[in-house]
Amino acid sequence: MQVFLRLPFLHEPLMSDEAGYAYVAQGILAGEVPYRDMFDHKTPVIYYIYATIFRVFGATDFFLRFCTMLWAMATAIFVFLVGRKLLEDTGGLISAFLYAVFSSGVYVAGSMSNSENFMVLFLLIALYFFLGSKNKPFFLVLAGVFSGLAFMTKQVAIYNFLVLVGFLLIEGKKGLKDLLWLTVGFLVFPVAFSLYFLTQGAFSAFINCAYIFNFYYIQSFSLEFFALRIASIAALGNLILWLLSIIAAFLILLKDRDRNLLLLLCWTLFMIFGVCTGGFYFNHYFFILIPSLCLLSSYTLLKWIKARFSLWVNAIFIILIILLLCFTAQKQLPFFFKYSPEEISFNRYGQNKDLVVREIGLLIKSRVKPDQYILARYVPQGIYYYSRARYPGRYFFGVPSENKVRYHNSSGKLIFRRDFYVRLPKELVICDIKEQKDALRNKKTKYVVYKIPPQKFNELRQYFKEFGFYYVPSLSKGEYRVFERRAD
Repeated sequence: MQVFLRLPFLHEPLMSDEAGYAYVAQGILAGEVPYRDMFDHKTPVIYYIYATIFRVFGATDFFLRFCTMLWAMATAIFVFLVGRKLLEDTGGLISAFLYAVFSSGVYVAGSMSNSENFMVLFLLIALYFFLGSKNKPFFLVLAGVFSGLAFMTKQVAIYNFLVLVGFLLIEGKKGLKDLLWLTVGFLVFPVAFSLYFLTQGAFSAFINCAYIFNFYYIQSFSLEFFALRIASIAALGNLILWLLSIIAAFLILLKDRDRNLLLLLCWTLFMIFGVCTGGFYFNHYFFILIPSLCLLSSYTLLKWIKARFSLWVNAIFIILIILLLCFTAQKQLPFFFKYSPEEISFNRYGQNKDLVVREIGLLIKSRVKPDQYILARYVPQGIYYYSRARYPGRYFFGVPSENKVRYHNSSGKLIFRRDFYVRLPKELVICDIKEQKDALRNKKTKYVVYKIPPQKFNELRQYFKEFGFYYVPSLSKGEYRVFERRAD
C-alpha cells in the first residue's frame, strides 16, 4: 500500500527544509561540523540520517525519497506493534492500515523527507517499550534511549517524553525508580552529541543553533492561525481520522479510563501542543499526529464493530465514512494519478520555486569548479544542494526570515492574512551581512543568485561594483537571477 501511494513522489524536488538538511549532510561528508561550520537550527540526527543515505546511495532525490518510503514502512510496523499492545491484533492491523494510507497524504507532506517523518518512528519505538516495561527496567532504558533519539531528531519530541515522565510520577515510589531508568536512557544521545560537539569546538554553537535560536520561532505563536491551519489540513487530508479520534477521546475519558489508553490520549494531546508551539504551522508539522490519530481511530472502529448497532445505524455510519473518504480522495487523487513530479511540487505549494531552483542548481553545477563558491539570497537552500557548490560562510540559509500567509475564499476575497517575522538577534543579522560582503570581496564568489525583479538589476550591479568586481546577468529562471563574476 505505501509503495503504491508513494511511487508518484519519488522524483519530486526537495523543498527548502529538506535541501537545508541535504546541504549540511554534504558538508558532513566533506569533513565539516554542523553548527560550527554551517548554521542551521535543527537538531543533529536529521543531518546524519541524510548523510548516511548519501554515503550509501549517493546524493539524489530519488534515493532520499526511496529510503524515506522504507522508513515509513518500518514506522507502519511499529504502529501495528503499539496498536497490538493497546487494542490486540485486530486493532493493530487496523491502525497499521490507516497509517499506511493517511501517512502518505499530500497535505501532511507524508512522502517528504522532513525531520517529522523520521522522528515518529523513534517515538513509536519508545512508546512500544514503555508499554511493555512492567518489571522490565531494560525496556524503560530503551524507551528513554529512543525518546532521546527522537528529541535529537526534532525538539518537540520532548513533550512526548514528558508524558512518559508524568505517568511514572503518578505511580509513587516505584515510579520514581522507573523514572531513573527512563532518564538514564533518554540522556544517552543528547550527552553523546554534546560530547562530540564539545571535542569539535562546536558545543556552544550547537546549543545556540539547535535550541536557543528556536525560541525566536515560538514568538510567532498565534492560536487563531493554529486553529485555522489544523482545520484546513484536517478537512483536506484526514478529516475522518480527526472525527474518529474525537469520539475515541470521549469514550476513553468517560467510559474505559484504561491506563494505557489514557497514556495514548495524553501522548496525542502533547503532540498537538508540540505542533502548536512551532509558530509557523507548516503542513509537515502536522505529520507527527498521524500515528496517534490512527491508533485512536482504530479504537473507535473496534468499539463500533463490537457494539452491534441496528442495521440502519450501521448503514448510516458506513455511508458517512464512505462520504468522508470520497471527499478526502477527490482532493488528493490528482497527485497520485495525474500530476508529474514537477506538477506535484507546483500544486502542493502553489508555486514552482523548488523545481526552478533545481534547474538553476544543476546548471551551475556544470559550470563551477570544486574550489569555487556561490552566494544565494532570498533563494531556497536547494541551490547549494543541487549545484554541489558551497556557501562561503556559515549562514547559508540567509537571515532575517519572513513568511507571509494569505487565505482567500472561492471568489478571491481575502479572508485571512498574517505576516510572520522571526525576530532574530541583531548580532546574527550583522554576521550574515558581514559574510555576504566577505564572500564578494575576499572569497571571489563565482556566482550570485538573487530573487530580484528586473528593475533592480542596475542597483544590484552597482552594489557588486563596490567590491571591485562586475557581476553580469548570466541566467534567468522565473523570479531568480544568476549573476556571474567578471574581473574589473
